[in-house]
Amino acid sequence: VAVMGITPGGIVEVYWGRRLYDPHNHLAEAREIIQIFKAFRLDQIAHDYTGAGAVKESGLIQAGLGTRQLVPIRYASAPVAPLMVFKKPKPPYGGRPHHVIDKTRSLIHTTTAIQLEKIKFFEYDHKSKEDPGLIHDFLALTDRKVERERGSDLYIIGRLSGKSDDFAQAVNIGSCALWHRTKLWPKIDVDP
Repeated sequence: VAVMGITPGGIVEVYWGRRLYDPHNHLAEAREIIQIFKAFRLDQIAHDYTGAGAVKESGLIQAGLGTRQLVPIRYASAPVAPLMVFKKPKPPYGGRPHHVIDKTRSLIHTTTAIQLEKIKFFEYDHKSKEDPGLIHDFLALTDRKVERERGSDLYIIGRLSGKSDDFAQAVNIGSCALWHRTKLWPKIDVDP
């Protein structure tokens, strides 16, 4: 979980975070997230809608959050589409309106924004090898090039084996949601 906001100048601030250790207990996780939501007086929760995300979202709704307070975001590979796209449900399949972001490009955008100080964090929380802290999750991200027979090579951002990237993913999803909502996407430029 990452508690975040955005300044009028477009700087994303990550105020607080917590690692949830029981991802299979959806109801307990929903209760904890709602407690955090209320404690920080938040107005929306952007969340991963991929995989078990729909199940976890239903837990949040059953625990009392309205669908307008939830921003479901699904990762996809969409290298030629805009970085973040709103998707309406398609009849006859139904589903829920949600946003789709290109995972690799969004992570590159977020990590570059961190380097350019367009995303700021609470104090670095590394304590030891056994307790590396949340911000350390960004060091678990790794990229690899996949050569394709046709067209250009493909770059994929993944996670180092045995390492957690959960907080990095939460910050990525939260940053994209804030930038999209405010239309304050940072200009990622080599010239500051």
